[in-house]
Amino acid sequence: MNILAVDIGSYSVKFLELWLERRSTKLISHQEVIIAEARESFEADATLQQIQFEIIKAYFKTPFEGKVIFQYPENMTTTRYLDIPVVARKKVEMMIPFQLDEMLPFPATEAHYIKRLEKVAQSTHVTVAIAKQQEFFQFYNGLTDASILPNSLVSELLVVDSYFRGKPKAPEHPIMLLDIGHQTTKCYIIKNNQIVTNHISYVAGKVIDDMIAGTYKIDTKEAVTYKHQNCFFLTEGQYDQVSKEQQDFALMMKQAFWPLVMDIRRWDVGFRSKMGASIGGIYLTGGTSKINNISNFLEQAVGIKVDFLDVQEDIIQAQDNLDGDESAFWLSSLMARIGLFKNPPGTFLFGPYSGKAGGGLSLLSTSFLFTRTLALVGILGFFLLTERYFYLKPRLKEISSKISKSLKSDSLALNSRIKRLYPKNPEAVIAELNKKDRSIEQSLKSIQSSAKVNAIDPLVSISRLLPKEQNFYMSQFSTDGALAKALFTCENSGTRDVLIERLNTLNLPGKNIEKKNEKDVVLTFEDIQ
Repeated sequence: MNILAVDIGSYSVKFLELWLERRSTKLISHQEVIIAEARESFEADATLQQIQFEIIKAYFKTPFEGKVIFQYPENMTTTRYLDIPVVARKKVEMMIPFQLDEMLPFPATEAHYIKRLEKVAQSTHVTVAIAKQQEFFQFYNGLTDASILPNSLVSELLVVDSYFRGKPKAPEHPIMLLDIGHQTTKCYIIKNNQIVTNHISYVAGKVIDDMIAGTYKIDTKEAVTYKHQNCFFLTEGQYDQVSKEQQDFALMMKQAFWPLVMDIRRWDVGFRSKMGASIGGIYLTGGTSKINNISNFLEQAVGIKVDFLDVQEDIIQAQDNLDGDESAFWLSSLMARIGLFKNPPGTFLFGPYSGKAGGGLSLLSTSFLFTRTLALVGILGFFLLTERYFYLKPRLKEISSKISKSLKSDSLALNSRIKRLYPKNPEAVIAELNKKDRSIEQSLKSIQSSAKVNAIDPLVSISRLLPKEQNFYMSQFSTDGALAKALFTCENSGTRDVLIERLNTLNLPGKNIEKKNEKDVVLTFEDIQ
């Protein structure tokens, strides 16, 4: 199954194509289009969303056959975690809107949301990713108008949640996942392999771009290039090991990122007070996490061990590789593999938005159907074989015996050579029988045709028209059904002339009288039957 995941970000649009099989995941290709570079081709008043959609549309100028997955922008969603004291799914789904009415700043009727349900003892834990109905409607129409509506439109949070839920073993302590992007840093706190809370900070890569551009009086494009090539953080012990200029730059980086450090500390304290447990480790991902020494800087600043998230462990980099781009393409690689997750996330394309969506089956669902179809075919095959050997085979033997006896019948007039051909070449016997059948049919047609020629009717007609005479008689009569011929024999020539006069008085169609000799006269006429 060919899967294309499109990560629609504020800094770039990332495309990652995978070939998925149940036991193998192969990387086909990956591509990143920087929005700032693409913007040069658009009008000055073009919106970010318009540029993003046009980039995707341009990518699809090369036809793609497979399943396409986008993520709905995380900054346009909000998340709620509900604990509902019932386990029946229908009752839970009925209660969700009432709970959301109490928790959202807008009515639940104005929300479009997807959810994940998990039974916990006698209650149900619900994670809800929520979009405003009006905003989602506009986003959906934008995709439709650009002819880029995907098969699935997912929530980033639920994708991450599905990935960790599929892990065979949960970490001993809760962990914090930091996705440090361009405009925002998203935080997911994970306990027992499921997201229990999430946060967002607006301290990310763009803060550094603005700091560099303002300090060195350069444009944003140059600042971005400088950030990717030269930026770094220092721990307290490293300041004495570098030059004064490097110390000054590291202090500016620390100052720019310190609000994020404070956010992380605040999230940690909030989690400890609510859950009674401490964060055991922080895992970094996202494009800005590639800045040199950022993990050591954050580990010293927040006092929690920091490492990098690796989600490419089971991808075979066959036709392409992600060397150096793993953290930038982490989300798209997860999105492309949701069909392999035990609990795949839902899609926003349902209800009135599902009409044009391809949807598609997950790889696990396809395998499920294939396995059961195979089992059904096996059962059906068993019954067919049983019927063949216990019913059809004896019946076939009985019929073959009767046919062999019938072929020996004298009425068929088959020679011995043809009879011997039946067991190995029944087609030759059938051909011989068809030949005899055609011969008999032709004979019947000839008889039927002959039966249509009635020689009596014209003869009767002549007898009625001629009076009885003793001096001449009809010695021969014939007809082919169209023309009648009568030969009259007279005693002498005088009698012959009298006969001719009599024949001339007859009203016969196509009549012709011929003197054959002194005694014989031939009368021909059209058959009047």
